[in-house]
Amino acid sequence: MKKRFIALLLCCVMLLTLSPSLISAASATDINGTTQSTEGQVTIGENTDTSSTETSTGLQPDATSGSNPPVDPQLDANNGGTGTGAENGGSSEENSGKDPASMTDAELYAHVKQLSTDEEIEAFLKQLPEARVNALIAYAQAQEPTVVPKTVVFTDAGPFMPPVTVERVLRRYAARVAAEEPADNGNGLELSKTATANDDDTYTIRMEAYTTGTVIHSTKTVPVDIVLVLDQSGSMAYDFNGNSTNDNTARRQYAMKQAVNNFIGKVNEKYTDEADHRMAIVTFGSNASTLQGWTFVDDAGKGTLQDKISGLPNTITNQATNIAAGMSQAETLMGTGYSYNGTNTTRQKVVIVFTDGVPTTSSDFDTGVATSAIASAKRLKDGGATVYTIGIFNGAKPDELYGASGFDTNSDGTVDSRWIKDTWGLFPGTDFPEADRPAGNRFLNYLSSNFGSAASVGLSRETSGLGIFHYKITYTITANFSRTDSSYYLTANDSGSLNKIFQTISDNIQAANIDLGSETVVKDTVSPYFDLPANTSINLFTADAKADGTFEERVAATGLTPKIVGNAVTVTGFNFNDNFVSKTEKPNGGGYGKKLIIEFDVTPKDGFIGGNDVPTNDWQNTGVYDKSGAEVEKFADATTTPTVNVPIKTPEFTANNKTIYEGNSTDVSGLYTLPDTTGWQYDYVKVTAGANDVAGETVFPTDCTNYTVKVTYAPKTEGTQSKGTPNAMTGKSTEQTATVHVLKPTVTATVNDVQKYYGESYTLGDGANGQIGVEWTDKTSGHTGIPAAEGTAPYTVTDLHLAYSTEAFTGQGGTVPKHDFDVAVKVMKGAEEIGDAVITTTCSIDGSGCTTPATDGKYTVHVKTCQLTIAKTGGADNEPYVFKVKKDGANYTEVTIVGNSSVTIHELPVGTYTIEEDAGWSWRYNANNGSAANLNATSPTGTITCTNTANNEKIYWLNGFSTVVKNIFGISTRN
Repeated sequence: MKKRFIALLLCCVMLLTLSPSLISAASATDINGTTQSTEGQVTIGENTDTSSTETSTGLQPDATSGSNPPVDPQLDANNGGTGTGAENGGSSEENSGKDPASMTDAELYAHVKQLSTDEEIEAFLKQLPEARVNALIAYAQAQEPTVVPKTVVFTDAGPFMPPVTVERVLRRYAARVAAEEPADNGNGLELSKTATANDDDTYTIRMEAYTTGTVIHSTKTVPVDIVLVLDQSGSMAYDFNGNSTNDNTARRQYAMKQAVNNFIGKVNEKYTDEADHRMAIVTFGSNASTLQGWTFVDDAGKGTLQDKISGLPNTITNQATNIAAGMSQAETLMGTGYSYNGTNTTRQKVVIVFTDGVPTTSSDFDTGVATSAIASAKRLKDGGATVYTIGIFNGAKPDELYGASGFDTNSDGTVDSRWIKDTWGLFPGTDFPEADRPAGNRFLNYLSSNFGSAASVGLSRETSGLGIFHYKITYTITANFSRTDSSYYLTANDSGSLNKIFQTISDNIQAANIDLGSETVVKDTVSPYFDLPANTSINLFTADAKADGTFEERVAATGLTPKIVGNAVTVTGFNFNDNFVSKTEKPNGGGYGKKLIIEFDVTPKDGFIGGNDVPTNDWQNTGVYDKSGAEVEKFADATTTPTVNVPIKTPEFTANNKTIYEGNSTDVSGLYTLPDTTGWQYDYVKVTAGANDVAGETVFPTDCTNYTVKVTYAPKTEGTQSKGTPNAMTGKSTEQTATVHVLKPTVTATVNDVQKYYGESYTLGDGANGQIGVEWTDKTSGHTGIPAAEGTAPYTVTDLHLAYSTEAFTGQGGTVPKHDFDVAVKVMKGAEEIGDAVITTTCSIDGSGCTTPATDGKYTVHVKTCQLTIAKTGGADNEPYVFKVKKDGANYTEVTIVGNSSVTIHELPVGTYTIEEDAGWSWRYNANNGSAANLNATSPTGTITCTNTANNEKIYWLNGFSTVVKNIFGISTRN
């Protein structure tokens, strides 16, 4: 990785404009924060590291030159941080009025941190002498000490990917097309297995095994082609804590060289003519080159390869970490430069990438370099290669993919989320900025076989800052990829753990050491669908081979050891080596060999529903294992393992009664509750359920209805007799009854009779106190304890209203007639009448003609009338007097009063009444017609008195004509 002296130099150049004597020579800060000089020592306070010197060229102070700004250190939560108050010299406001020359270091530091731009910082520092600037830098460095992040050590390498053919490799990289895998030619281990149904619902497992000599396929070591891609950036000269050191043996480079040379030796130990392992070495810094092309790791090749590694320099000049260039070289070696011409054409491909930093082209994490490297790795992985990455930088952590904690802004790992580190202070003394470490761990994860589909690093990186005192890094996630494994990004924090990594990788190169003696284990593991019954007997037999390749009748075996451990049966003691089957008779009457036969019974596990083509055993854990426990051969695979047809059971289910409102519906699926059908018990049946004679998923009963719910358990397959027992199972069903209760409404309304006075204005419904009630009930006899209704009622009381009508007048209002009249009542939902509503009338009126109660759907308006008494005083006895009676100012009727008496007028409407005496009949008198009478519901009766006084000027009399005038009004007996 290129050291970060450029960024520091830029800041120093800025200070040179303030005081030319401040910095005596151009300086460089490496990835570990160490200050070095090309011509002399740089004095920055009292903390300048003078331990090493390196040469750098091509410094570009210009912002567009490709250099990156400095980065912030990781701050310890308890010991670092910026602090506040007196600890840091007070706020900017408190210091704003002070002379900079009079400020303490703490006050200067607090003030600079508050400034917003480079120009403000420059203007402020110009006010200070050189010594104060040096002191300020030293103070800042002391306030924000560097914390070296710990590396999470992970040394357990995952296994190699399956081998591929040389033809396939060449075709994939030359033409980018896939070649077919070679056919398996078989081996000398003959295994067979059957499962047979018995009449007692048990199944007999029969396993047979023998060899025909040497077991070939499983004991042959697959040759491996390995490309080592080794980091030679400048930081390889530092120790595992990222510190500069003069001790060669403490350097990362030294530990890497030792570990790789040991690895080369381990590969050499496993080299044979049929396992002709090869290795190539690529080194990279700012660029990459092939240090050693393809070399067979025989004794001569081992020496050549180790010499190349030993010849790598202990001290490395300044270099970036251009991993993309190294991966491109590896891709070429595995592709067009593959050049294998031997006979062992089925080979494993392995790339091991070793680095102590993040991908760069200069000094900072370069997402372009990272993505280019990952693209090369993906093509390698697509071609069948296993890619290991080894990280030894501070903070290496295999399970980290993004900055999830400890940052100013933390990422949650989703696309567009980000992590941000914004720090005031001097450059960090760690491998690279804190914000870069999660990106480095993400990169090495994606580069490795942990992420087979990763096509890019999926990150963008932005930097900003204010020079030496401030640096901000923002990472944004742009794409994510799925993890496929977790054992291919490995980490170390010392030479011991680094050696262990290379050791575990070399352990994947297996040597041919199979031995099928009496310690060989034959194992069968029962599948999750079956049990080994209590007191299971394991029956062991052998059968002698005959010259024609067939076998004699089996006989009971002796000297063998059967065991049952959990759900697995194992047998040891049969020596396959001594009993191998041959076409020719063995010397000294040894016969033609023997085969081992193992039989035992299994039963379906409790709760298993059954079905066709059910495997009795776990084929992945059933086979022959050598004395070391390594699998030699499986008895079958997923397509050939024996299966049986298991009778189907019909577990109970629950029928659910439902309650709905009239006019609503309910789903058929709600009429039943099935057991949980997602478990292993149902792996071989499909479960269907429904209601008989119901089409669709919903029922719309208008009355309470019973439905027959049927649940069917049918086998998922028809049953393959050739793989197991005949008599394939067919589906079975079970039925129950579910009732859908339908709630229907009972709508009621109550009204009162009303009393009104003749002539009043009346609006229908006034005074009737109309009340509505709704009750939804199951009206079917005998239904009790029904479930609560689902959904909502089609309507409630608030949705209903009463409508009124009468023949007494048109419309909803009018004048009360003289006689009683009825008002019809209806319950309405909007414009729709609730036809079966029950309407009850209650009479609360005293008097005759009022009936209680009535259910005729109407109420009665009982009409009462008013009465007016007209009295005459001051007149002559026996003489008639005629009066006009006026209602509301208009003539209504006339009455005649004889003498000084009174007349009462009945059945009058409400209103204001006045009288006017006819002067033609009382010409001798002056009339005082009295006051008006206001007749209404509260004052239905009234009296008006007319008082006459004599008019002395009129002394003559009329004749007796007046005696013939009669009162035409009779006397009513009505109250």
